[in-house]
Parts: sequence; structure tokens; C-alpha cells
Amino acid sequence: MIYTLTMNPAFDYILELDELVVGGLNRAKSFRMVEAGKGYNVALALDSLDVLNIELRAAHAEPRINVKIHAGGSVTEVNTTTTISEDELALTREPLRELEGGDILVASGSLPKGVPTNFYAEIAEELSARGVIVIVDTSGEPLRAVARSGAAFMIAPNEQEFAELSSPGGECDCNVLLSMGEKGAKFIGVDGQEYFCPVEKAAENGYTVGAGDTLLAGFVAEWSKSKDFQKALNAGVKLAGDYVCK
Repeated sequence: MIYTLTMNPAFDYILELDELVVGGLNRAKSFRMVEAGKGYNVALALDSLDVLNIELRAAHAEPRINVKIHAGGSVTEVNTTTTISEDELALTREPLRELEGGDILVASGSLPKGVPTNFYAEIAEELSARGVIVIVDTSGEPLRAVARSGAAFMIAPNEQEFAELSSPGGECDCNVLLSMGEKGAKFIGVDGQEYFCPVEKAAENGYTVGAGDTLLAGFVAEWSKSKDFQKALNAGVKLAGDYVCK
């Protein structure tokens, strides 16, 4: 079974404007509120492929709200965070005890306040010891902690995040699904093997938010069946391309 874990779930408040005037009055053409969070995006993309999955979320008392302003062909984002208590974190861990060997856990997104930066590394170590395949998509110190631990099966950074891992003092002892934007994506095995897939079609408006989550979902969906890294990479890039061009 494939599980997704969203540690920092959110609602995105999306505003559509003709033009954003900083410091002035702006009138929105339309607005809407949608569920969000990287793990949620992965689950949604898996659903689109009719791939059975179970979505897990951090036990927040209150979700965060992000603001996305679409104006003049660009997107301005204002992201927030929230705080999780020790009791809520303990509740979040409970469903993870049910995962069994062969299950896949995709843990995605930033960590809310109150969660230690080595949280993903800790659960990767715990679950991998039981035969669970753990994949982590995050950034900053939580990503570095996972990469150093080598406990996760795979991490999914973008180019900037991967460069930070490759800089002096950085380490990476996991497989890597590297998102390279309009250039495509690369799989770098912990054994040194590499696979590449270019993008066949790019986003016409340059808006690629969520494409990395879709890339990851397509990869996991195919790899869970075939265990073929190249096929999985091709499937992920195709799904991401379909997403940004829809």
C-alpha cells in the first residue's frame, strides 16, 4: 500500500488579478479556497492515476492558510506555518505504527513549529527497520538530516536543494529523484547509477507550482509496479508535464 504523509497541511487562498499593484488597492477577478500541502498534492496525483493510496496528516488543531496571487502571468505566494503540540505529534505518529514491510510512505513538505528537524530522519529509520519504503520530499535541515541518515529509500529535492546537499559539509546516502524544472528530471542511485528524462512540453505560463509533487507521484506509481527506475522516471516526467500544461 502507498501512504502519503502531510506534516504541514494547508488551505490555499487563491486570488486572480489582472495586475498586482504593490502598496495600492487591488481588486480580485475571482478567488477560491482549496486544500493544499505537498503530501496532499501527491495523494491527489495518485488518485488521478487510479492508484490506491491512504492519506495521513499531522494532527493539527488548526491548519495553516497560504495566499497565492495570480497576476500578469506570474504567481506571488505568501506561505505561513503553524505549531503542533507534543500531544498532536504523538497522535500523528500513531498511524505510522500500522505500516508493514513492503508498504511505501511518501512524507512530504515542511515541518510545523514544534516538530524536531530530524523528524523525517527518525521515522525513516524506524519504518525502514520494519521493511517500509520511505520517500521524503522536504527542504532545509530536515532534508539534510534525512540525507545524512541514509535511512530513507529516496529523497526528492529540486536543483537548489540538491546543490546544498552537495556543498561542503553536505552528505547524501539515499537515492535521489532530482526535479530539474523545464529541463526534466534525473534519478541518481545511491550505487552511482543515473537515469535522465527530458521534458517534452513546458508550461506555457511558466507556472510549475505542484509539478514536483506530481513528478514524485508518477514516479512512485510506476516504480511500485515495475521496480524499473527509468520507466518510473519517464512516468513521473510525463505526469508532471501533463499537469503544468493542463
